[in-house]
Amino acid sequence: MNRSHLSMHVGHVTAAIRACWNSEGRSDNAARMLYSFMLDIGLEPNIVTFTCLLGAHEAASVEDIWKIYTDMQQAGVQADVVFAETFLITVLRKPKAVKWDYDEAVVALRGLEPHRIQAAQAALMHFKKTKVRLSTLSSRIDRALQRIAAEGT
Repeated sequence: MNRSHLSMHVGHVTAAIRACWNSEGRSDNAARMLYSFMLDIGLEPNIVTFTCLLGAHEAASVEDIWKIYTDMQQAGVQADVVFAETFLITVLRKPKAVKWDYDEAVVALRGLEPHRIQAAQAALMHFKKTKVRLSTLSSRIDRALQRIAAEGT
C-alpha cells in the first residue's frame, strides 16, 4: 500500500489482524505486530480491531488476553456483545468446532485451569457492570461458571 501511495485505514490493518485469527497455528505474534504497526502509524483501533486481535490470541496466555482488554479500555473503546463472547471463548479456550450447550460447558470448564476461570468470571462481572449485552453463548458460559462456583463452596 505504501509503494502504491494508497492511504492506510484502520480497516486495512484490522483485516490483516482478522486474517491472523483465521490462520492455522499460533497467530498472536503476527497479530500483535500488526496492532503495534497500526499504533505506530497513528491509526486508532476500534472495537472490531480489538475483537479480531483477541480472536487471534486463542493460544496465548491469560495475561496477554487480559492486556488486550486493558488496552481497549485505555483507548476508550467500549466492549460489545461480540467482543465479550470472543473474550470468553478465547480465555476459556473453547474449541471452534464444539457448540457448548450448558452441560458441555459445565464439563469443559470443570477441567480448565483456575486462572482461566477467574479471568472469565472477572470479565463477566465487568461486562455486566458496564451493561454489555451478553450473547446466548456468553450467558450460557456465565451460568456454567456460576454452577461451578456453587459446587466449589
